Amino acid sequence: MKRLVFLLYILLLALLTTLVACANNKIEITGPNIVAVGATITLEAKTTSNEPVVWRSSNKTVATVSKGVVTGIEAGEATIYASSAKSEASIKIKVVGEVHTKEDDPYLGKAKEILSSMSLEQKVGELFILSINGDFSNNIKRVIRNNNIGNVILNPNKDLSFQELVDLVNSIQGEILNNNVVPGFIINTKDAPTYKLLSSLATIPSCITILATNNENNAHDVAYGLGSELRNFGFNATLSPNMLLEDSEYNYLDEPETVSKYALKEAEGYTYAGVMPIGMTFPGTGEDRWDTLPQNGKNMDALKRDDLMPFLNAFENGLDAIIASNVLFTAFDTTYPATLSYPIITTMLKEGFEYDGLIISNYLDDEELNDHYRDKEDNVAVIAIQAGIDMLMYLDVNYINEDYNAIIDAVSTGKIEQARLDEAVIKILLKKYKYDLLNGNNYKPVWNATDYDCSGEVATFNKVAKESISILMGEIPTLDKDKKILVASPLASSDLGVLADIVNGNSFAYIVYTELINKGYNNVDWQVFDLDDWRGTREISDASWEYDYVIFAIGNLDWRRRMSFADNCVFVSLSVPIDISRVNGSICYISAYGYERANVDAFIDCLLNGASINDYRPPLEEDNE
Repeated sequence: MKRLVFLLYILLLALLTTLVACANNKIEITGPNIVAVGATITLEAKTTSNEPVVWRSSNKTVATVSKGVVTGIEAGEATIYASSAKSEASIKIKVVGEVHTKEDDPYLGKAKEILSSMSLEQKVGELFILSINGDFSNNIKRVIRNNNIGNVILNPNKDLSFQELVDLVNSIQGEILNNNVVPGFIINTKDAPTYKLLSSLATIPSCITILATNNENNAHDVAYGLGSELRNFGFNATLSPNMLLEDSEYNYLDEPETVSKYALKEAEGYTYAGVMPIGMTFPGTGEDRWDTLPQNGKNMDALKRDDLMPFLNAFENGLDAIIASNVLFTAFDTTYPATLSYPIITTMLKEGFEYDGLIISNYLDDEELNDHYRDKEDNVAVIAIQAGIDMLMYLDVNYINEDYNAIIDAVSTGKIEQARLDEAVIKILLKKYKYDLLNGNNYKPVWNATDYDCSGEVATFNKVAKESISILMGEIPTLDKDKKILVASPLASSDLGVLADIVNGNSFAYIVYTELINKGYNNVDWQVFDLDDWRGTREISDASWEYDYVIFAIGNLDWRRRMSFADNCVFVSLSVPIDISRVNGSICYISAYGYERANVDAFIDCLLNGASINDYRPPLEEDNE
């Protein structure tokens, strides 16, 4: 009897030991539970011991698993098991439809391979575009590191040297690659109508300057010139062309056919330079309102006649990326602006127009957007991805961590389908292949000399400036060397290449005066006035009666007053053409379309050397009275 009791005691002790061992060898599976056909997800098995784990699938026709990497085979459900010698855990996986991409894309297989190696956090980080305005601070570095940020918009400090810009771009890419498996898009943004990447590089002409040449091929050549500079210094995408129909130096005005032609040529120029053009902003513009975001109430037929025309033309010609608008298009969605709207992004753009390029949100930390949508409904980044947006753009770092975590949570809980996330990441990777970011070190800056030779770009930009000079009224007079001439202008905001020790020398007035003196005109005076002080222009107007000719150059006029000259004024516009009826006494009106050295030299060439001048007449600015 005692022996039987002893044996029972031994058996009970063994059972308890086994139960304790099993409890101490518990397995927990973590990771997403949705995968698209042809895509992969990675699961992790956490154990309380160091025992190896064996993976298996309950249905290999739906999903397979190897070392925790689950591959979707066909739509359906499968249970994935992780087993050790003493424990087992499982997770149910849903396999949804295929990632929607061009199946004939030669890089699709490689993109899927990269996708399969990415964690959920890396995939989500790949969607983000963070703006950096010159200073690559420790805070920005932390945000990139902590949120796996995959792309940036870089607006460099214009006073950087060539080497400093190269070092900055390399530093940004290095930070991106610390946590990600692919380099980032380094995106350029033109922050002025006329633009230069660095102070020591050439200034590109404005859109209206190019338009004034009446030759859309110049849009291609200028974009190719700037694109070549950008690629040399490590940029690989640009927020251009502007495809909106607006009277502005930032775009090609408001005639749909014209905007279509010039924007398409600009996009082609960047593409040939190896820089991805990003068209702005789909599906058009709207009217400002005090109570909501800007609105546009046009139906589809009306939009196709105007706002949509440049986009549809570009889609047919393979535009690689666009930015969505922060405008409410009320005929399609009365709740959300385009950048958050499923009816516009998915129903209209992706399904209706069959656009398969990258779709980038407008700034998700825009103040107006935040006032109306952030913290009031679902997370705006989640709404954007659900709407069909592929990449998320930010002006600052303030909301990135919040939005990054919200997307991870949404994917993990199925609120955002894994297939939707994988589709967006695949599209991004395909564009990075196309623009040579994933071929060795080709994503890095190629500048490696002591000085960058931008003579080719300078020649192109000077040619465009000369071709743009337009005469809108009268004829250029033949100046008499014995007559009294006054040249007047405001100071230029950009460097015109005049010696710094000449007071007020950085001006149209001084440069034209110098050229006249060099050509033997002896009775020439020059004067600089302050545009913000009406007395300055009034002084020039009064002084005109003492001269035989007044060459009066100005950017923008204050339309609260008129100006009168003694029927002797050669009026030169250095900006968007304005209504010359506001200036009495002009014998001719010339538009140079910009206040850069190339524009000044182009005017001098016409005035003194008889260079040809065109008769292009763009729409004048409306009278603001």
